[in-house]
Amino acid sequence: MKSIPYIFTAFLASISFIVLATVDVKAAVPAAAWVQNIAIAGRPNDIAMDSSGNIYVTDYDNHRVYKYNGTGTLLGQFGSNGSGNGQFNRPEGIAVDGSGNIYVTETGNIYRVQKFNSSFIWQWTITGAANGGEDFSLPQDVVANNSGQVFVMDSWNYQVQVFNSSDGSFIRKFGTRSDSPQGFGWPTGIALDGSGNLVISDISRRKILRY
Repeated sequence: MKSIPYIFTAFLASISFIVLATVDVKAAVPAAAWVQNIAIAGRPNDIAMDSSGNIYVTDYDNHRVYKYNGTGTLLGQFGSNGSGNGQFNRPEGIAVDGSGNIYVTETGNIYRVQKFNSSFIWQWTITGAANGGEDFSLPQDVVANNSGQVFVMDSWNYQVQVFNSSDGSFIRKFGTRSDSPQGFGWPTGIALDGSGNLVISDISRRKILRY
């Protein structure tokens, strides 16, 4: 499950943000040698961690997902370029739930989200309308909670769509484009904090919202 334990207080002078905690930035930065161990030839776009501390990375250019352990050793990879089940066209956002299931969004020629089990076996694909919601328009990020819900950041529809993690069926959606404090401009990132609250970043409105 993707989480945000901290939001840095030193962010941008013009951004609106919620301070959850302060942090010693130097202590939080990993050693450079460890970072070098997981260099990727393509374009690493998003990361997620499972409950064992393993790291999952979407490779936007090479259309695949990598799995590393906590020391940077490659444990496996899956995906290839294509539109079939288990294939990817520009994988972008990624999340891992408490059971080790993996959720990946795509923002290339296909806008969709796919679910895989912990053995990288494809489980389902959702595109929005076909599952009872609204067709995705640039689903940039995704997160899953421990209550069986998958939250998709449907960026160009300026909303979050929520689906059942078991079968991909639509549950609800929320959000709209507006200049109000709760409105979206271009929402891009979504995560869960330690209490299960949703945290959303908005690159256009330069703010972070917590639900």
